[in-house]
Amino acid sequence: MTKHHPILRFCFFTLILSIISTHTQAAQNGVVERKDVDIHYKIIGEGFPIVLLSGGPGQNVNALVDIADKLSTSFKIISIDQRGTGKSILKEVSEKTITLANYIADIEAVRKQLGIDRWLIVGHSWGAGLAMAIAGAHPQHSAGMILIGSMGIDHTFAQHAFDNLYYSEREKTALKFWSTPEELAKNPRRAAYELYRALVPSRLYVRSDAMKVMSNYVVEVNSRKISKLMFKELLGDKYDFSTKLSNYNKPVLVVQGRQGFLAGQTLYDLLAPFPNPTLIYIEKAGHFPFAEQPQAFFAAVDGFLQKHFSPTLTKYTKIHHIE
Repeated sequence: MTKHHPILRFCFFTLILSIISTHTQAAQNGVVERKDVDIHYKIIGEGFPIVLLSGGPGQNVNALVDIADKLSTSFKIISIDQRGTGKSILKEVSEKTITLANYIADIEAVRKQLGIDRWLIVGHSWGAGLAMAIAGAHPQHSAGMILIGSMGIDHTFAQHAFDNLYYSEREKTALKFWSTPEELAKNPRRAAYELYRALVPSRLYVRSDAMKVMSNYVVEVNSRKISKLMFKELLGDKYDFSTKLSNYNKPVLVVQGRQGFLAGQTLYDLLAPFPNPTLIYIEKAGHFPFAEQPQAFFAAVDGFLQKHFSPTLTKYTKIHHIE
């Protein structure tokens, strides 16, 4: 084996640290002041803007950090702390603050503050549902969407999707124990963590892959409450995102784990309104294809981005006409 001079090794590692430091320093933090909450966001990378929307509702955007890091090499990534998560702390978590209209307005306020005319909206699970709601409300500012393991396009998905989930007896016991008022009150952060850890395996192709998801999990103590409030509104109002998306002619990529619980009828209904969506299944993956099968997932995303959002394209305003 060739031995390198100590000084050369030192210079090499100094260079690596410098590159890492430069990338870290390139991150830009910002905040938008809303009436009832300050919405925080982080920007990394340069290029055409992509906004990332995490799932839940109520989950931390750090769950998508691997996507942010990968795409930031060619694009400007805006990761947003949705209301009630991360630094976007709500004084009151209630039916008044947790509404779909508020979430849409929050993201739109970030876009306006950054002076972005159009951006690509990328969402996972609930975040994909929010992406559709935003694109429907403000189609002129949406350049396209990437929907990952998306929730249904209308309220009917709740009638069958959750029947696809299986919990072991151990997971059922954990869910019951950590959701008791006593445990939630005694140690809310521990309870939130344990509840999520018990939920994740049911959403994976290989149940033992849970740590691939948990490694990027950041505890949000209000996630359970936020989720219940949001779905109470959505299902109560019988939401239907398809109404405003039937004429949505921008590029849409739907990435679905083949064994994901939101496949099947939920996926068929999701695809129906879009004029020309691109569907890519990720084999041997469930609800978190970016963590379960990252190579296949990023190959699918990269192909879509190269076709419609390649940095070599000179006019992003024309992307939806390129075949």
